[in-house]
Amino acid sequence: MTGHGDAGQAGGDRLDGLGGHRRCGHLQAAGQLLQADDLYELGLQFMGDTIEVITSGEYEYAVSMYNLWGDLTDWVELKPAEEDLAKAEMVRAAREWLALNPRDSDAVRRYFDHWLHDVFHHDRDVA
Repeated sequence: MTGHGDAGQAGGDRLDGLGGHRRCGHLQAAGQLLQADDLYELGLQFMGDTIEVITSGEYEYAVSMYNLWGDLTDWVELKPAEEDLAKAEMVRAAREWLALNPRDSDAVRRYFDHWLHDVFHHDRDVA
């Protein structure tokens, strides 16, 4: 989609890959996506919140999360005929995120590998 890039992972090597209160905020935002009337606007808000996390360095996977939601919201913007499909994928991404154990770094890596590489075709060699 558009240039959200595949920047490297921010933050240190934490057990759960998430930083304390930031983790709760991202879980809450993902949960809100499942109930939102306007998934696109909430997706944009989620991206904005993720930028704050990236700059704090508290969340190891913040860049991947930003790239994922950038791709999902770009899909709505750039392919309006596919808006319903894009929004359904937003819900699927949120459900999958909520279903995984964020302390399982392999599960988190598989989640982002699937979405960023298999679905949105980001270059696997860029870390």
